[in-house]
Amino acid sequence: MAKDYKKIFPDTRNEGNTELEKLQSTLTRMLCIFDDVCKEHNLTYWLDCGTLLGAVRHKGFIPWDDDVDLAMPRKDYERLKEIADDVLPKEIYFQTNKRDTAYRYYWAKLRDRKSIAMERWERNNEGKYHMGIMIDIFPYDYIKHPKSYFFFKNWFVCQFKNKTFNFLMRIIRGILVFSFRKKNVIKFANWFYGRNKDTKYFGKGYDSPFRSVYEVQDILPVKKIPFGKYEFCVPNNTNKYLTSLYGDYMTPPSIEEQKSSAHFLKFDVNKPCLFEEKLRKEGK
Repeated sequence: MAKDYKKIFPDTRNEGNTELEKLQSTLTRMLCIFDDVCKEHNLTYWLDCGTLLGAVRHKGFIPWDDDVDLAMPRKDYERLKEIADDVLPKEIYFQTNKRDTAYRYYWAKLRDRKSIAMERWERNNEGKYHMGIMIDIFPYDYIKHPKSYFFFKNWFVCQFKNKTFNFLMRIIRGILVFSFRKKNVIKFANWFYGRNKDTKYFGKGYDSPFRSVYEVQDILPVKKIPFGKYEFCVPNNTNKYLTSLYGDYMTPPSIEEQKSSAHFLKFDVNKPCLFEEKLRKEGK
């Protein structure tokens, strides 16, 4: 049963001088709840991508960032999926494509049920699945052979440099996806790599197209560092992790790059998305 998080972490969605700061306040509260759930149920997670970069470079959010990225080992991720409905408060919706069939991604998200945050490609999808302010959660698998991992990840997203080879791989991928369905191909790939726990490498699962491989010792055990007035978990070697992702990560991007990095076409911290109305009618 979920704790009374309204008392533990009161709603902060209207704290801030700008709409972006209010969105970040909402995300911070969601992070606090998620961190508490993981602590309560012995689940490992760490801040990922731009959220981790913000924690290290800005001691909180990157000032222009509008979402949160998290990562978890596969076993903890699967455990979270099992218990999410019981341990998360009602105001946070745990989203998967099994629950929201029109949701196009294969990794899970936490969604705030009192808001809307529409990404640029979603302008025609409003009401088809939940679009509340979000936290992405990416599962990591043990990777025994990084070279084959990168090859198949490239095949999975068709990003080979040679155009002819890329075209052939796209055809093969299409045949496999048509024959076995994409979710089954992903399930097999995750199983194939996830079974190798006697290796020193960790990589993002096939649930996502992102290609990231690190040594396990650079991530585990996780540690906590300040994030605003709170502390959240980060990889053990944050410098190596961030350098792998961004190179010289301590140098902020140009103003033009900052403006182009926003995820959302529109957002409103006080207006529920249309899918929320459907959930209420169904008593969910």
